[in-house]
Amino acid sequence: MPLDAVVTSGEHSPAVLGLPEHGVGISGPTTDASDSSESDGEHEPVTGNLDVLTEDSSALEIPLCPVLHSEGREVVNAVIPTDVDTLFTMLFTSSKFFLDFHTLRKTFDIVQCPWQQSSDGSQKIRQVSFTVTLNHVMGPKHSQVTESQVMLPVSKPGRMYAIDVESVNAGIPYADSFYVTTHFCLSRLTPNETKMCVVNQIKYKKSVWKYTKETVNRSTLCGTTQ
Repeated sequence: MPLDAVVTSGEHSPAVLGLPEHGVGISGPTTDASDSSESDGEHEPVTGNLDVLTEDSSALEIPLCPVLHSEGREVVNAVIPTDVDTLFTMLFTSSKFFLDFHTLRKTFDIVQCPWQQSSDGSQKIRQVSFTVTLNHVMGPKHSQVTESQVMLPVSKPGRMYAIDVESVNAGIPYADSFYVTTHFCLSRLTPNETKMCVVNQIKYKKSVWKYTKETVNRSTLCGTTQ
């Protein structure tokens, strides 16, 4: 997902951002937010009184992300004023926020598969595809994007969500030469605050000219941080 959906401040310094204090208005007992597949803005309850976590002293510790953020470019490091389950629902389900944002960006042909267990049962996976509108003066005006999303086993509702996303493009020059990996880490700070870190990296499937790589890097970075 394009990162300006949630973050509108600097790239590397933590900041408290202006999301609504109560997210998208979801309330109720805490459940696994990845099990919801809301396409019309009507969400299954995913949040609740997280103060019950105080019964376990270990729950007061800020969850640590299992992925090294030094491997790639950290494009977001921010504190979001909403609980971790609501933020996950906003970004990784067919929430009203997700659909409204992509409509605003003129993204279309959105297809989201529900989260499901992998074949070995070790993690949850899903695939998302859509067509983005490009703003380049010259060249293609649209690009097809396919995302393979993996929820790492460390993810736990009410505590943390660690999501790896691999994005493959089509319909643009050199699309068969590279793909983009993005790691999202959403960690509970307080019942109403979540630390969000996002790290992305461009990986090449085959050798390309230096000028070509510079062009791809520049265009991809612009697209992921707009």
